[in-house]
Amino acid sequence: MEKEKINKAQNKNKLKNSKKTTKNSQKNQKNAKKIEKNQFSSNFSDNLIAENSNKNTSNDFENDKFFDVFMKQNNFYVEVNRPMNDIMYANLIMLFAIFVSALLPIVSLGLPLLLFVYFEAGIYGFVYKVEAEKQYKFEELFVSIKKTIKIFCVFVIRMFLTLFFSCLLIVPGVIVMLQYAFCPIIIFESDKIDVRGVLALSKEMTQGFKWKIFLNKLIALSTVCVAVTMMFLLILFFDAFMFVPPYFYIIFLTLAGMLDIILVALPIVEISVADCYIEAKNNKVAKMWQKTP
Repeated sequence: MEKEKINKAQNKNKLKNSKKTTKNSQKNQKNAKKIEKNQFSSNFSDNLIAENSNKNTSNDFENDKFFDVFMKQNNFYVEVNRPMNDIMYANLIMLFAIFVSALLPIVSLGLPLLLFVYFEAGIYGFVYKVEAEKQYKFEELFVSIKKTIKIFCVFVIRMFLTLFFSCLLIVPGVIVMLQYAFCPIIIFESDKIDVRGVLALSKEMTQGFKWKIFLNKLIALSTVCVAVTMMFLLILFFDAFMFVPPYFYIIFLTLAGMLDIILVALPIVEISVADCYIEAKNNKVAKMWQKTP
């Protein structure tokens, strides 16, 4: 009898010890998963990218591959506090360079357009860094030559597709324009993605954000119309009491429109695109984490 009691007690102790060990192992696995999840965004190595870039797979896998290239140690979530003054200064630098180029006698027709395309990646990348609360410099508005070639290639393809679908119907052209809204930021972030990868990744990441970007662009356009209209009514008010030369209308309406573009319209569009890009990036990271075993 005593031996049976001793055996039962020993069996109970063994069961208790086994349960404790299983619980500890489960806790350790959960902690390991949490640590792995927190470090997920910073574990994309260049060797893995190089191996994956040589494989021909499905479109979804290719988009994940393109996304892997520019994933670095980034802060994905944004707080509301943003230095608006720096964004306005960046837009002022861009518009000043375009305005000065328009005054040059020989290249005044083509150079402003080329500068606008050139600054597109720099200005959107600058606003993206401001929104993501990363360290940024105004020198980053001027991108490298390698990125410049990619910017112009992507711009030509975007404009061709937008004009082509706009000739069929206006709505498809607007959709094409919106689905490539993330191209400048993708080019700014990565040197390794080619033109095809930039277009494919932007098309995928803008899903679910087209309406938001479109509405913010409409709001920005409406602010310009309101500013010009208010200035026109103000000049008409003064014209009722005194003579106002016709060229005053042109000068002041242009100034009102330019000030609104620098202070309100462009920041609205750039911040909305950057915020949507950050949110799409977070969603992409979550989906990639769910795919991992």
